[in-house]
Amino acid sequence: MSDIMFKITHSKIMFPDVEMTTGEKVGIYANNPDELFHNLLKIIIKPKKYTEEYVLEGMEAENLSYFSRRIFHVVSADLWNEKNIYKLIKNKPENRKIMILLIKENEIDLKNIVDISIYIEKNLSQENILVITNSKDFLEAVCDRVIDINGNAIELEEGTFIKRLDNMEEIENINEIEEKYVPLILKKRELNVRGI
Repeated sequence: MSDIMFKITHSKIMFPDVEMTTGEKVGIYANNPDELFHNLLKIIIKPKKYTEEYVLEGMEAENLSYFSRRIFHVVSADLWNEKNIYKLIKNKPENRKIMILLIKENEIDLKNIVDISIYIEKNLSQENILVITNSKDFLEAVCDRVIDINGNAIELEEGTFIKRLDNMEEIENINEIEEKYVPLILKKRELNVRGI
């Protein structure tokens, strides 16, 4: 069996070519994540109508729309009428092999992102996750690889990144801080979305 868990190529509606291997977390950075998410749902429900190639678990799945729908766990605050994204992620049924997350920047704060990142790392490290979002922070916290709406790779720069939470200013060195107490966030990587 192929190592490819999920693949869409040459979509007839706006959706990038995407390929995900087993256990991978792939993010799509989009200014309008709702539109991209709705297009993905159309592809899942009617793959033959909306895309040239649609692969699930290494099999061509154009005619398997019922099978296709049973493989996904979709997380969207709007779809489930539930504001707690963390709760929706934790309620993933065991038999669903790919989790699709529609996360909008205004729906989630940094504390939620940290909690979700820790939960995914501890409990879903072998799971496939496709994230559609306009939240740079969420992509940095969850994804192994990130693309834009055209399918172009967006670089995740490795390093140590420090940001003040009170004014979101980036800091080169902790010793620059003059105050006695400043809430900080430390990241191991940062998404390079300049020019997008």
